Amino acid sequence: MNKHSSIMKIRKFGATLFAASLVFSSYSAMGEEEWWPPTLDLDPKVQPPKWDWQLAVPIKVNPDTSIRIYDIDMFENEHSGAVQMLHSKGYKVICYLDVGSWEDWRDDAADFPNSILGARYSGFPDERWLDIRDVNPQKSKTGTKLAEILTRRFDRAHSMGCDAIEPDNMDGYDKTAHESSGFPLTYEDQIYFNLWVAESVHTRGMLVGLKNNINQAHDERIYNTFDFVVSEQCFQYNECGFFSDFLRLNKPVFEAEYGRTLSNFCPKAKALRISAIKKRPSLNATRQDCSAYY
Repeated sequence: MNKHSSIMKIRKFGATLFAASLVFSSYSAMGEEEWWPPTLDLDPKVQPPKWDWQLAVPIKVNPDTSIRIYDIDMFENEHSGAVQMLHSKGYKVICYLDVGSWEDWRDDAADFPNSILGARYSGFPDERWLDIRDVNPQKSKTGTKLAEILTRRFDRAHSMGCDAIEPDNMDGYDKTAHESSGFPLTYEDQIYFNLWVAESVHTRGMLVGLKNNINQAHDERIYNTFDFVVSEQCFQYNECGFFSDFLRLNKPVFEAEYGRTLSNFCPKAKALRISAIKKRPSLNATRQDCSAYY
């Protein structure tokens, strides 16, 4: 979540590449499993992997069967059977979970030491930034409690069958993107944390995406490690160019617009090979995409 985002406020709800030896190819010409990990065709006339983003519950399968990837909330769907249902229909599942801020309604909220809870997330009094330095043994003052908590979350995601993770709030250091976290986080603190997240997820056999974090997307340690991007409103805020290195490596950018019309952003998305959709801020099942432009 960055300065433009409010999508998780709906209340209902190092650098090693994972499987680097796999040959990437367009899922449109492949079988059920051979298109995963998702990748981009070099030809912009070929539509990039289609996705849906539903953080509201319950999950509703879109009638467009050419969608192959669903991004859903991990906690809200852990015991709902949604992952198994989507897998039974041939879909892959990205699971959303927060790694950079504390949410007071999550079932493990009491596990977080008070010392790593920072400033309130602006506009949302039930969230606080985390001191992400706590995963670094050389900087932790709690015995790396945050690493233990997030590791348990990744284990839960793996156990429920998530194919990939969308880790949110990965730019706590960046005061140009939002208010201060309440901690003196540096660029390198964030890089350490983000690579730790990626390695932890990859070790469990899941892919991992970079969420927003435009000002680190050009860092080779980031784009060489993360498997895809999840971006909000990069066309509206002229930020899509920050993900050019991911696109150069044929790594998908899964992007959502809230206010723009399809005619405004779909031609640009096609030219850049970005998997763009239009969603409501509630991230329910309502969805439009750029298929008509291919």
